Amino acid sequence: MTKDEAQTNQAILQGSAIRLLKVEYAGERTGIRCSLTGLKGLQSQDYHCLSYTWGDPFGPDIDYVIQPRSYLSIRLAPFLSVLFGYSRRIRRFFQPQHYVISIDDGFLSITPNLWSALIHLHKTRPEFQAIWIDAICINQKDEDEKSAQVPIMNLIYGHAKSVIVWLGPEDKRSENPKLVADVVEALHRQEEAREGFCEQMLGMTWNGSFEEFPAPKYIRDLSFEHWFAVRNFLRRSYFQRMWIFQELVVAEKIVVTCGRQVMDWNDVRYVSQALSAFGCDIMIRYSRAGLWAAEANGPHRVAFWRDQYHSRPIERLRRQFGPFVLALNRNDFQCSDGRDMLYAHMGVCNYTRIVPDYKKPLGQVYMDLWADILERVPTSVNFLTCVEDASCSVNRSTSVALFEASVPKKTEPWEIPLPIPLPSWVPDFQARLEPASLTQHYYTNCFSASRDLEEIPCSIDHLDNHLILHGFHFDTVARTSESGQELMQNNSIMRILLLMVEIYAHHGTLYPTNEHPFEAIWKTMAILTDIAGIEDIDYPPPLSTRQTFANWLLYILALPRALPGKRNENQAAQEHILNADLDTTGLIPSLEAVKLEAEALRLYLLAKVHRKEAGHTTGDDLPLTFQPTGEGHVGMAASSFGDCALRRMRLFRTKKGYFVGKGPQSMEVGDEICIIPGAQVPFILRTIPGTERRKFVGQAYVHGVMHGEVSNRWVGCKHQKFVIE
Repeated sequence: MTKDEAQTNQAILQGSAIRLLKVEYAGERTGIRCSLTGLKGLQSQDYHCLSYTWGDPFGPDIDYVIQPRSYLSIRLAPFLSVLFGYSRRIRRFFQPQHYVISIDDGFLSITPNLWSALIHLHKTRPEFQAIWIDAICINQKDEDEKSAQVPIMNLIYGHAKSVIVWLGPEDKRSENPKLVADVVEALHRQEEAREGFCEQMLGMTWNGSFEEFPAPKYIRDLSFEHWFAVRNFLRRSYFQRMWIFQELVVAEKIVVTCGRQVMDWNDVRYVSQALSAFGCDIMIRYSRAGLWAAEANGPHRVAFWRDQYHSRPIERLRRQFGPFVLALNRNDFQCSDGRDMLYAHMGVCNYTRIVPDYKKPLGQVYMDLWADILERVPTSVNFLTCVEDASCSVNRSTSVALFEASVPKKTEPWEIPLPIPLPSWVPDFQARLEPASLTQHYYTNCFSASRDLEEIPCSIDHLDNHLILHGFHFDTVARTSESGQELMQNNSIMRILLLMVEIYAHHGTLYPTNEHPFEAIWKTMAILTDIAGIEDIDYPPPLSTRQTFANWLLYILALPRALPGKRNENQAAQEHILNADLDTTGLIPSLEAVKLEAEALRLYLLAKVHRKEAGHTTGDDLPLTFQPTGEGHVGMAASSFGDCALRRMRLFRTKKGYFVGKGPQSMEVGDEICIIPGAQVPFILRTIPGTERRKFVGQAYVHGVMHGEVSNRWVGCKHQKFVIE
């Protein structure tokens, strides 16, 4: 902070004291002049809070899509879409990264988004005289003051007269404000026509229940352009910001502003849920935009927890800190400072076991929380299922090249976290939890791999940051399949087929669970599978997944024959396995069935091209059962099954027992599969060469082991000690 800037924040705030900002004048040409006043208490004060994002309000995920309406527009649409996207980035490149405002007798640098918010509020909402803004009212260069203010931020936002949500200026190319307003109006008209419609819609989910609740009249009138505008509206970076969870949950009143458009918070919630329930199908059908329910209903989820918070004035969300930090909010919200992944939940959950300290290194903050959980909570070893796969962890990267490659290309320089030394057994809370936790994804006590074994609590060597576990070596990984990423890149399932053949050759037609080995394989494949945004939380997996698995195999094997450009070097070997006629379950298709499917697929794709050239939207309105050969094209509906089932995961077989399992993407041949007493699932460990210590790789599902089928062999036996770095 410069000398002039320091004058605006001379006194360090103590206790519940805060500063409030008053904008005296603001304009694009005249600049902004403000003044700060102190406030010692927070009870019943007449002030407002601003909730906004520090960076680009539009974020990296806003799409510009031209809806094709003619042959020429079909050819130009991809080019224009990219052009519009780059034009905004070019304008942003030449835009100043910071603006300077005058505060009392000093000056302060603020971001462009905050600059536009102050100008807009001064012009349109003069009643907002006293405003609390984190970037200005907290001295961001003083770590002690930040550490003191963060624990009371829930009180600051909770006692405010209103919380003003600033989404940023309007962007008519990606989200025409009129189209978003049309969707809001349609929901209001539908509510008038059918009382209780909006509340009924909030109870709908993406699991197919909305099929029993078809889109009513006013919703059916909305076009693709309407839903696309809503999609981009909800993909603004504001809705991905971690701190909004606390700011909005505790707020008494919320006013949403986007440029000149003002919305009620409930309208944002209803629009979010309407997109999940009615708009997603249209989006996927016409744009292939890859929109899933979790991406659309963020405001609805925040509103749900807001209802919970205000309906339970004593309990609040006190018991939710662990679930929020470990899984629920980890994949959906982001922050530039990784410590805020924990601190942003403390106030709203009344969690006091950690004290915010911005002077403490990020890795130490994570270590302290994780050590406290593992040493304090009974059967805490099951929390290790919340350690993400190393392939999706940025902070854990030790190689600079690997670290740089792991950062998304669209990430702004100031948003890139620095790599930190994290032990393999400590979660990187700033990374997505992938794969999902087996113990939290399914119902409580769904698995019991260590049944009847006496538990020895885990311990931590705080000097060397080692985790000490006691358990048993079960088996070793002998073969792994392709991961979801490798499936998309190579278009080959050779390793999956070899794994199936080897397991069949060892067990014959009877797997240890008294079923055909191929039945065990599809059930294993279905674990933690997310198809088209639908999380399969059923266990055991439903029989419908069996046919989906069979159709996916058929599609993957037929695609190289249908499209010459998709041929792979393993095609001949794959077809040799098909000719072996090993399958009596109908899961592995015959070579003749693959040929028929390939021809149906080729004609199906050719028909789509012809419809596009004729100007029929995108051609995606052809039924998936288009039957040019009489046999029908059945694979397309299941084409993404493998990518979803093996996202950050891969299948494996064990060395001794030829068990089939599913583990994290970073697992390797030679890794150990261990049963830890007290753990509901097995864990995969990797011996560090030249030592007896191990690295924690992740959780595992092993078919035929998950319910204590093999644990009785170790009853009364001495535990093995595992020292994990």
